[in-house]
Amino acid sequence: MVKIHVYLPDDRRQVGRLQLVDDNDEIITGPFPVLGKADNQAAAANGNPSRDPLRKNGDTPLGTYRVSEVRPTDNEHYPNHSYGPYGFLPLIAVSGQALHAAQNGRAGLGIHAGDPGTGGKLRPTYGCLRLFNDNQKQLVAALKNEGLPCECIVESTSKPSSITFLLESEVYSVGEDDGDVPSEPAEAVAAIAALEAFSFIRSPFSIDAPLKKNNSRLTPQLFDRYLDSRERTLLSGLGVYAIDAQSKYGINATYIVAHAIVETGWGTSRICIEKNNLFGWGAFDGTPYQSSKGFPSREICVDFVMGKINSLYLDPAGRYYRGAVLGNKDHGMNVYYASDPNWGRTIAAVAERIERFLDSQT
Repeated sequence: MVKIHVYLPDDRRQVGRLQLVDDNDEIITGPFPVLGKADNQAAAANGNPSRDPLRKNGDTPLGTYRVSEVRPTDNEHYPNHSYGPYGFLPLIAVSGQALHAAQNGRAGLGIHAGDPGTGGKLRPTYGCLRLFNDNQKQLVAALKNEGLPCECIVESTSKPSSITFLLESEVYSVGEDDGDVPSEPAEAVAAIAALEAFSFIRSPFSIDAPLKKNNSRLTPQLFDRYLDSRERTLLSGLGVYAIDAQSKYGINATYIVAHAIVETGWGTSRICIEKNNLFGWGAFDGTPYQSSKGFPSREICVDFVMGKINSLYLDPAGRYYRGAVLGNKDHGMNVYYASDPNWGRTIAAVAERIERFLDSQT
């Protein structure tokens, strides 16, 4: 069963991170910036000025929840501006603070998105966890692909983090629906600042790991063993193509494999199955299947796409070169390759898992 894992800082004025993982703690999608802070005004108005998570209108309670459904939004119960167009995930308390809060009468908690505030900012809720719209879309799509129900674990992290951007203001407008009580909270952490500050435990394979002249220890046999260990074999055989591309273009094979895993959902995407397209090449956000390029074979896809990535993204003379690393929206491939600002981070996280597996085998 997959799990939604949420890490919230002790200071809820800071953003945390949310990621969907499998039974092996392999990241399926994410991590994404998430806010678990309550609306100050609503909390005070309901006798909870400290935003105690165990009481109504407090911050998101820690603990374990169950997620069993995706409720549609953009209707009278879940207006689009407050919840976003990609669904509401109800959180049913199981244990920890979550259960104590439910016993105290807290209800209506969930994971949702919603329009950003002025300047593209995440907004506090009334106990719910809020993501950016695009991230909620990715999370819901991954859950539908993996299947529900699932567990959601919300825990606190006091580890040092680069997430240091606090709320800039707390000015609220009243009368619109959001979270679990009627009212619309205002701005929180600036989206761009949150994304750039957002980090998880850095690994040897990070968003700034060089993708050229940094050969992987991956072998075709080890890659197939890695897939077998996670009971995911739809990409079996990819390792040899990645090693060939590494030899031909000098591009790190671990990155190539991680890129394919992320873009195809471990080989399950329609584009992969029907078009042998392992990297979303040509897939525009509005028409991903129709616009994506088809290939006669996966081997040809790897050679073609890595050749293009090498000349366009990783060569200093390339049209889209911003550094031969995965990067983010400031630098690296992520500036132009993908609209998702967490694209580079997600691939780096998968590459880290592969590297850890390689370490365990050598």
